[in-house]
Amino acid sequence: MPVSVAITSEYITLGQLLKIENLIRSGGQAKQFLATHPVTLNQESEQRRGKKLYPGDQVEVAGQLYEISAPSPAELAEQADLKAREKALQAQYQQPHPKRTPAGDGRQPRGPGSWN
Repeated sequence: MPVSVAITSEYITLGQLLKIENLIRSGGQAKQFLATHPVTLNQESEQRRGKKLYPGDQVEVAGQLYEISAPSPAELAEQADLKAREKALQAQYQQPHPKRTPAGDGRQPRGPGSWN
């Protein structure tokens, strides 16, 4: 039974899949890993670390089958909710602060002692 790998973008690369599944520690190790381990993409041999993987693709690595899938509608709704919350917080903290002035004179304070 294949392991489902849900992606949130249009595609991921083969090197990213290897890293997500902890088969390599860094992206720089992908080239060496692919040179020493047989990898198949949709039953065809593949050695390009930059090969784009789309939902529906099946990759077999080290005897394990991985299937690329799109996120579920619930996951998409959760991501949209998180983005909306983040945007609201950013808008809240980007509001300009009202300028403080001494009572009645309408001038800006210029430094220590200017409030006297």
